[in-house]
Amino acid sequence: MNESAAPGQMAEVFFQSTPCLSAHVYVLKAHPNEYIEDLLFLCQCGAFSAVSNGTRACILAALHITSHHNAVTSVMKHCESTDIVKAATLLDRPRKLRQLKRKIQYIEDSNPNLVSNSTPESDGCDQNNTDANMETEEVGQRKPKRRRKIDSYRRQCSTIESELQETDQGEESSIAQNDTAVQELIQSSSVSGAFARKVKHWAKTCLTSDFLEHVMLVMPARPWQDLADLVHFNPRDFSVPYFLSDVHKDIRKKQSKESDKAKGDCVVGAPNDSFVSRMREMAENSDDAELDELFFRLAEDFPQTYLMYPFIRTQSCLMSRPRIVEDIASRMPLDMAMWYFEELQEASAMCESIITERLKENGDITRSVKSKATYGKLVDRILRFRHNPDEERIQYMVTALGFSRAQAVVALRQFNGDMEQAAE
Repeated sequence: MNESAAPGQMAEVFFQSTPCLSAHVYVLKAHPNEYIEDLLFLCQCGAFSAVSNGTRACILAALHITSHHNAVTSVMKHCESTDIVKAATLLDRPRKLRQLKRKIQYIEDSNPNLVSNSTPESDGCDQNNTDANMETEEVGQRKPKRRRKIDSYRRQCSTIESELQETDQGEESSIAQNDTAVQELIQSSSVSGAFARKVKHWAKTCLTSDFLEHVMLVMPARPWQDLADLVHFNPRDFSVPYFLSDVHKDIRKKQSKESDKAKGDCVVGAPNDSFVSRMREMAENSDDAELDELFFRLAEDFPQTYLMYPFIRTQSCLMSRPRIVEDIASRMPLDMAMWYFEELQEASAMCESIITERLKENGDITRSVKSKATYGKLVDRILRFRHNPDEERIQYMVTALGFSRAQAVVALRQFNGDMEQAAE
């Protein structure tokens, strides 16, 4: 890593093959102005989306660790939810490690026999010893429950310590890893109240109701449960009031089964009259003879139904109904229709003509919840249509998806050139 840096020379750290938090903290300490200037330029020109999710998480964590709070707020607007969750997890590692060690110490203090029966080697976090212990369990007597719990905690400690040391990052970040001041900053990091407030503000201002409904229907709940535990969300932090209740519904159901006195008035999951609940109910009524009418009534009551194709496509009962698929193809966001073009065409042959007509309509550049309109996807679509080289249709597609003329020229030249080279 160079000792001096100038604007425009931060590509090495922003586009690392393996994300390294130490490298970002090191550069921010040595060249903060250049780092933030190039970072904000990436955000403004739209190139920040090309940065990997792991690196984006390291950027957020490093900005917080080095107290560049305004930059955290600015960059967070361009991040996805997975980036925020990963950044919070990175910052929480030192606390998590201390917590695990306290749990181990408490169990050992409460059960001296566990310490007396264990050897010094077995008390460590060495993976080889752990594997040997597991083999012993298979052929011999099963370990006591508390011993197994301690071993589990030790393995978690070993994983976190390895991550903090970043031993597998290669030579490019060795200077940062050997910098004592950098390592002290990382070891003392945490999800502070200031960072939590920024995440809550991001949730309130950047997460639309359509996106939150998309999360509840399609995405796993665990990352949101973990983030809620770290920043302590309030239902008012989200545009959908029942979002927190829904992502925690599995945990609450489990607690209700374990508790004899479960609260009967506790709302678990989405309310019955909500869009999310009615979508799930429709999917469950797969044998309903009036499924088509049920779908159209839902779409009339909740127009965002057409944004939820990632959920609809997982329901075979809906995808087997040509009327439903054709209606979706005519009303869903165009970038999503292009992304799932083959799927829609397979479900109904009419979808190709429907989407082609939509491409010819000026101004139809509707965006999906998570936009699929990337340049890479544009080239992919052109290659997909190589069996029908209709350059006019390709130009409609380029315009409808909102790409610039320069991007269209490059893509069309790739289309007219060598296909293998274009695909690369």
